[in-house]
Amino acid sequence: IIKVWLSERLEHHLGADLPQATGQR
Repeated sequence: IIKVWLSERLEHHLGADLPQATGQR
């Protein structure tokens, strides 16, 4: 369960961080 939570958290962080950085650049 913890693994899934971490995976989801990481994916959400990366998914929200990647598009933002690309759009800003």
